[in-house]
Amino acid sequence: MQYQSTLRFDSESLPGVVFEIHKPSYGRKIEFDVLNAGFRDKVREISKRHNELRKQYNDTLTAHNYEMERQLNDAKRALDNAADDERGALEARLAEIEATPEPEQDELIDEMEALGLESLRLTTIDYNPARVRWGLAAIANLEIDGAPATTDSQLARGPLELTTEILAAIDTVSGLTNEQLKNSPSPTTFSALVVATSPSTTAPAARVPEYTGEETAVV
Repeated sequence: MQYQSTLRFDSESLPGVVFEIHKPSYGRKIEFDVLNAGFRDKVREISKRHNELRKQYNDTLTAHNYEMERQLNDAKRALDNAADDERGALEARLAEIEATPEPEQDELIDEMEALGLESLRLTTIDYNPARVRWGLAAIANLEIDGAPATTDSQLARGPLELTTEILAAIDTVSGLTNEQLKNSPSPTTFSALVVATSPSTTAPAARVPEYTGEETAVV
């Protein structure tokens, strides 16, 4: 038996370009877990802080809504029992309560947005390049600035659409079962691989976490 440890892809974004993706293995999973530890720690801290801010925001809004509902109910009861000469003032009070805006929480919103940008920055600067270096085995039929493309030159100066395609292929291949890997044609294209491994039979691919509390999965 012969085992090929990479899966070859024909690029869809750059016809003629070929790249190879490492198939998942026990050793490579451990390797990426170690490489990814610092990123996951940073994202965990961002997620923790974001969740704290989100809770604070929701608690403030809940308390405001509860108080407004209480005041509205009191005003409506008073209006139901009011004398004619009192109704005008009570109706004005009711309208004032209904028009009360939600409490301003601009600082909380700004900080949550800043955390989102920091998560995106970490993903772009730390996670994605590390994942490409971990998962990309080779690029063929592509020159960058007159020299054969390498992983580093592709990341630094290569076509953005090819990097995006490579990342998608890495995530998809990392989520395939042994049986799916065995039955995957090589060379293939990313879209053909997705069709061949439908969601009903495909294990979840590794996902980059959002800043809302998810952690990066170990692939």
